[in-house]
Amino acid sequence: MSKSVVVLAVPHPLQGPGFTGYIDDPAYSRLIEGLIKRADFVFEEAGGRKPSTAETLAESLLGTGHYLDIDPPPGERHKYGIAKETGGWYPFDPFQSAAPDIPADGCEWSIVEEHRKREELWLKRVQAQPFSKGLAICGLAHGLSFAFRLSSAGISVDETQSYIPHHKLCTRSHGN
Repeated sequence: MSKSVVVLAVPHPLQGPGFTGYIDDPAYSRLIEGLIKRADFVFEEAGGRKPSTAETLAESLLGTGHYLDIDPPPGERHKYGIAKETGGWYPFDPFQSAAPDIPADGCEWSIVEEHRKREELWLKRVQAQPFSKGLAICGLAHGLSFAFRLSSAGISVDETQSYIPHHKLCTRSHGN
């Protein structure tokens, strides 16, 4: 059976109420619904954070058994030889913010080897599922690299998409 996948890369807070900093975005739900209608299976980097919008919509539109969280929760990563912590965040200047509710600018960092291990596990989990048209949802940092990994394994990647609603993610005021 030939397999193809659309890879959708998104900021994690959009994925559902179980994700840190959750942002309820009806446009994200509509996007996911439209993509699921073109698929017969949904894969998601959710790391055990439930519920996710994609899981709920996949079960509603495709039925039970057509959704798989391909990412182990941090507390279970050791079972797969993956470190619990695969990255983090640090502020550039914690004193730059004028108000306590506005976070300082910062930088996200990743341990490349640990993310490689995660993506290789995801690939094995995708390969193990019977499907013809899949939707793979992952964080922004994984969009292209996971698409390349799928393609190299013989799974056709129809396209990659990135959904980044900056105006919903960035709450900082931009002037008077």
